[in-house]
Amino acid sequence: MSKKKAEEKPKISKDEELKIVLKSGKEFTFSHFQPKEQNQIKVNLNYEDAGDNGEGIWACISDEDFKAYENNETDDEMTRIALTRNQSIGGIPWGTYIPFRLLGKNRPVCRIIELDTNKTDFTFNQVNTKP
Repeated sequence: MSKKKAEEKPKISKDEELKIVLKSGKEFTFSHFQPKEQNQIKVNLNYEDAGDNGEGIWACISDEDFKAYENNETDDEMTRIALTRNQSIGGIPWGTYIPFRLLGKNRPVCRIIELDTNKTDFTFNQVNTKP
């Protein structure tokens, strides 16, 4: 591989505004963000039920969401976005945007079962994490 090829910008699946649709009918849009090492947290991925436990995965969140996380805020629904920083056992690739909700002092959760997968396209941002 040539040096120029190795320095190419990592893959971003779409440049336009991105959309998540939940089975509850809630829709929200978001834009790509630069993942930051200091905003990296663990999020539980739950594939099968409405519980809070699941596979722990590293993910980066926005500055605003990180402040809410540090303040132990709680959300009623998944309305925040995280960017995965490792491959999940369940098959979600590194660099995938996932919705999540904060659970106060407990680990945040992404309940895959709550996503309307017919209306939501998983989008990617495989830009390297900055310190």
